[in-house]
This record gives sequence, C-alpha cells and structure tokens, in this order.
Amino acid sequence: MAKASKTKKARSTKAKSTKAKATKVKAARKEANKPVTPVYLNPPATIRIGLHDVIRALKMIETQGHLNKLVSGSKRQRLQVTLPAETVNFVKDFVVKHRMHTHRVGRHIVGGLGTASARDTDRLLARIDAGSDPNQCEFGKQG
Repeated sequence: MAKASKTKKARSTKAKSTKAKATKVKAARKEANKPVTPVYLNPPATIRIGLHDVIRALKMIETQGHLNKLVSGSKRQRLQVTLPAETVNFVKDFVVKHRMHTHRVGRHIVGGLGTASARDTDRLLARIDAGSDPNQCEFGKQG
C-alpha cells in the first residue's frame, strides 16, 4: 500500500510540471504572434556596427533558412554597404590565411575580378584626385 501512495504522488508532481510547461509554451506562442514594429533608421543617417555583429546576423538568417531570400531581395533593390579599407583588408587576409582563396567567392574577395592592372590603378587614382568619393568601390563591376 505504501508503494501505491508514492506512485500517486510522483504522478501528480509530473502532471503539475507538464501543465506548467504547457502554460509557458502557450504564453510564448501568444507573444510570438504579437505584431512587431522595428525601430527604423532615418534615410540620410548611417550606423557603425561591428563586423562580428553583421556576421552573427547573417548566420542567424542562414540558420533560419532565409539567406537566399535576403540575397535575392538585396540584389533586386540594388542595396549596398560601405566598408572601411581596414575591414576589407582583414577579410582578404582572413580568406587567404584559411586557404579559402580557391573558392569561387574567395577568388572574388581576394582579387576582385582579376588582378588590377596599371590602367585600373591610374583610373582609380584619377577619380580620387578629381574629388570623387574614394570609398566608392569597383568591387564586382567590370570595366
């Protein structure tokens, strides 16, 4: 008879914990279904964000299975980012150091669309001397 009371007690505790978990799950679902409004940045403004934060955001988007949608949407809207030379050079060195320069994307990162010729370098220097924005990158454009 003592065994029966112990079994009853264990079952009632288990039922309580299952009920508590179910309540938490329902609350989480309810919270997830609430409309969310992002805090937007006004168009002329810019933001400085760490490269590591950008990488984590992209990793999250890929993990959730939406990377292809992000890529096609950003191509369709012709979105761009501006990166300082230090960041670009760090990524180029990282790709070479970890032997990813033979990959299709790695070749593009390390060398652009091929090796820069003297003509390309002269043209870039002429643009900088002419007062145009030196941060305008010709990455991915042929010319």
